[in-house]
Amino acid sequence: MEQVSTLYQAILDIGDSSKYLKDVWERVEDWQWSTSEALQKDYEILRKIVLDFYQRVIQVMANLDNKKSITLLRGLVEQIQKSDKKYIGMYEGEGNDLKLANLIQVNRYFTLSCMSLMKAIEGVSLTSEDKEYLKEHIKELF
Repeated sequence: MEQVSTLYQAILDIGDSSKYLKDVWERVEDWQWSTSEALQKDYEILRKIVLDFYQRVIQVMANLDNKKSITLLRGLVEQIQKSDKKYIGMYEGEGNDLKLANLIQVNRYFTLSCMSLMKAIEGVSLTSEDKEYLKEHIKELF
């Protein structure tokens, strides 16, 4: 019964991740077609962050059968945090509150998507001992 519950929770987490990515897409779909160089730059930066994240997720998924996955998951959380700070930090002090608010919202949805996906990976792939180890190490990052 516990396995079914764990699998069900992972499915919910993946659904949450998808929902957050949809929210990101709804806010940036016009950026890629915009003639504004600033929006084009924002889109390229966000796209790079997303691609980097998913490349690291693939690396984690390829190593789920060994202890390296815990280190990779921890590195992934650190990357999410760094990207979060870096992306928003690039626009602080520009004076355009509306643009900054939109970027913060996009970034938060992406971060929530990442964390939901991480939770799903953790739920279905790690032993309870590994989950406790990861929780302890991730806790210090927040």
